[in-house]
Amino acid sequence: MAKRTVRYLNKNIRQSIIDDVKRIAQYHNDTQVGGFFGIPRQVFCYIDFLGWIAFGYIDNNGKPRNTKCSEEYIRKYFPDNYKDYAELIYAMWRHGTVHSYEPYTFYLENRNSPPKKIKILWQSNNDDTSSHRAANMKFFPLERKRSTLRLNINICQLVDDLLKSLDNLIVDIKRNRSLKIECEKRLNEYSFPRKLTKVRGTKRQNDIKKQIELAWENRSETINKNGEPVITN
Repeated sequence: MAKRTVRYLNKNIRQSIIDDVKRIAQYHNDTQVGGFFGIPRQVFCYIDFLGWIAFGYIDNNGKPRNTKCSEEYIRKYFPDNYKDYAELIYAMWRHGTVHSYEPYTFYLENRNSPPKKIKILWQSNNDDTSSHRAANMKFFPLERKRSTLRLNINICQLVDDLLKSLDNLIVDIKRNRSLKIECEKRLNEYSFPRKLTKVRGTKRQNDIKKQIELAWENRSETINKNGEPVITN
């Protein structure tokens, strides 16, 4: 497998975002149907990947600190209006859409000043017009709901902000040789087969080991690198 460099980010990852996310967001805008959770879910999965490439934080046991990497990525590489809310947006939109289908909502209570309780809800918009884009990452008080805010996400702007963050990361990598070395190291580690011992939990490791053995016993016909069956005489 060819070594992955910053060109892989600039070409492959960028094109993947355009093909798999931006064009789909545009479809949702054109039809005014859907994309409210699916597009943010995709965006935050790219943030997870890029955050690890950019920072590679690990804990004292050598385990990746993926959430910390992602939050730091949002703060450093996304537009300024995300910076003060990196943890909040990640908790709501990444953890919510990945683990529970829709964004999480939160409330804060027992405050020292009024209101005593503040609730944060979500709002998602798939309209590509400038006015709706401008409302991205704004907190709107909800009519007749005291002390309740809605964090608005415009899926079209969110995707473009992801692409902008990729631009910013690539600029940093090209300017900083040591960062380039570290990022390309992590980028290539992603493409390597992982040892089974990297899987957490002994039982899960044993289950996967058995399933790999089973897959070998039940292997199908040979294919080439393009996924096409190899015809033998």
